[in-house]
Amino acid sequence: MYFEHITAEDLPIVPPMDLNSNLPDIDKISPFPMQLKTRRGVGLFGTRREADSGLIRMHEAVDLLAPVGTPVFAASTGTVIGGSSTSCLISHDHGIKYLTFYQHMQNKLVNNNDNVTAGQQIAEVGGTQDHLHFEIRFPFDNARPSLGNSLPVDPTNVLYQWEVRTFQNDDDARQVIDDVSITNIQEIWRGRLLRFFLVNVSSTGRDLFLPLIDSSPANLSMLETLKLAFFNSKRVRIVWRESLFFSTIQVTQDKVSIIAEVKVLLN
Repeated sequence: MYFEHITAEDLPIVPPMDLNSNLPDIDKISPFPMQLKTRRGVGLFGTRREADSGLIRMHEAVDLLAPVGTPVFAASTGTVIGGSSTSCLISHDHGIKYLTFYQHMQNKLVNNNDNVTAGQQIAEVGGTQDHLHFEIRFPFDNARPSLGNSLPVDPTNVLYQWEVRTFQNDDDARQVIDDVSITNIQEIWRGRLLRFFLVNVSSTGRDLFLPLIDSSPANLSMLETLKLAFFNSKRVRIVWRESLFFSTIQVTQDKVSIIAEVKVLLN
């Protein structure tokens, strides 16, 4: 199949919502555009759900927390090919053919056969839900793409990378813990699907997280540096930032602390 070695990270996807879009003096895509629904794991891609028939089905989307009325954007330029008053299916062809699907909406602004551009508002979060259901899919049949003849892929990391890229361009978002030793490092899972390394350092009670959903060389290198410093009792300088996307890892804080840079200090 043509999508055998393609992941969501290969696609030109923009966030389907921005929780800070009305704040002044920021770009349309803000530093904290999305919040993943992770409580009890029910909003994660791949979680098991009970269908009406009593069978177990896979959750083929991620759920993004948002109040009713939050604008919903097309995640990529394409053509509306299906949906209902509360959902929308859009077909995209950017050298790779794929679909995006949005559910739990109100005040829908587009109809079948409408062309949309990336970032164009298509509806609002609506109904009785507190979230947007968002899917990325690869069609088996390019001539007749549909939900039924397509394969869902995990959108989690491609959405999270918007927060990562925004941080890299925002010096004001940097927080620094300097000349500390690592007192604890352990692997944790959220909802059995999201993998993190939890790091604690001397002189602060803050929990720092390194998300391993992002398997980029830079992230894996940071992980090895953290392990090296911990097992060899080296002091470090850690740059961290706040993350809304993974906020419900810790129920006591609105945002969690994500490790962005690590430097081992010379003794």
